[in-house]
Amino acid sequence: MPQSYLDLVRHFPYYADSPQLYHEAKKQFYEFRVSDCDRLLGHIPATVIQNVQWPDGWTIDHVNKTATLGSEYPGIASVRSELLAQTMHQMAEMDDFSILKGWRNETFPVYGPRGETLLEIERSGSALFGIVTYGVQLTCYMEDEHGLRIWIGRRSRSKQTYPGMLDSTAAGGLGTGRLPGHAVVREAVEEASLPESVLEKGLRAAGYLSYYCVQGPQSGGADGLLQPEVEYVYELKLDANTIPEPGDSEVEEFHLWTVDEVGKALKRGEFKPNSAIVLVDFFIRHGILTPENDPDFLEIVQEHAQHLEERLRLVEVELRGRKSVGAAPDPRPQAESHADTVAVYKGSSSFANQSIQATEAFQGTNYSDGTVDGSNFDASFRHLQDLLRPSTTFNDYRFSRKCRPPTGRADDIASSQAHRGYLAKD
Repeated sequence: MPQSYLDLVRHFPYYADSPQLYHEAKKQFYEFRVSDCDRLLGHIPATVIQNVQWPDGWTIDHVNKTATLGSEYPGIASVRSELLAQTMHQMAEMDDFSILKGWRNETFPVYGPRGETLLEIERSGSALFGIVTYGVQLTCYMEDEHGLRIWIGRRSRSKQTYPGMLDSTAAGGLGTGRLPGHAVVREAVEEASLPESVLEKGLRAAGYLSYYCVQGPQSGGADGLLQPEVEYVYELKLDANTIPEPGDSEVEEFHLWTVDEVGKALKRGEFKPNSAIVLVDFFIRHGILTPENDPDFLEIVQEHAQHLEERLRLVEVELRGRKSVGAAPDPRPQAESHADTVAVYKGSSSFANQSIQATEAFQGTNYSDGTVDGSNFDASFRHLQDLLRPSTTFNDYRFSRKCRPPTGRADDIASSQAHRGYLAKD
């Protein structure tokens, strides 16, 4: 059945849209927590809770529907990580969770309210615990007398997750210790065989998208699992002589498609779900999807702009049991002085219409055209990564775009300090 662009960006019944549907969906999950931290970190399906013999170190509360890791153990990240790894190995041996057959020996970090790493989790099983995951997505395109065309990849048919589906030009998850900028370059080189010199010259950071993703039937055993995601979005304009080619086993082939061809494939459901969201955002940024050609335009932009800034803020309040919400924060940056201004967003308050323009903020480098200065490539990515730090726990899911946190507001500090672990380990 053909889908609309609005269908492609809607994945979960958010509280602000329908409290009743939200509560119905929530009944299917237990809250994943760790001891010594009062923040909600993820959602574990009730079916998983019922099927696992939880080992020592876990407290399962069936009344309040919580699963807490680290009970009676030291509140140390390495201890929590080992306890969780032991649990997941036990789950893998049960043969009830096919998602764990794709064990990668790669971990994702789970962050606390101050950006600290609470624990690390095996990547293949992250959806079982519904933790926030991070990734990068690169869309390459070219413009000539034929108009704008986009380089679309097709995933290898041997991949465990979403085999054979269409994808961005390059994409990948952010494992422990990986910076977004470094990761997107690595993925572009490895998956699309793009020269580093081309990336240094033209790679553009285009913001980030954040949303709940309900995994589909082609997800490799994660069907129905709830996965909140943050995708750092990049784009790169290529000339006619630079042609992406498969560089590893991840990608089967590339196509240079017109906007119309990409749009039809999106509506046929041929794209990996999170890549579809990224391409819809690309369409909006480039004026391809407009109020004039899509009656759902405002709702589509709302999906991008509000879900994890404002709508999940309502979930946060609901989880805390408050009776009033108050005004939602303005998502646009509030510069306190010219010296503090490291990112300015142009256009309306809708995220999809905003592009990054950094000004005189990093060692005298000017990024006013949105590109990365090749002479300071490594430092430039560190700078752009700083601009795009999201919140890291459900309670702080506002994804503040302020350049630095207001003094004294702990829940905004979490937004600015996320990924501090990446910087420390890089």
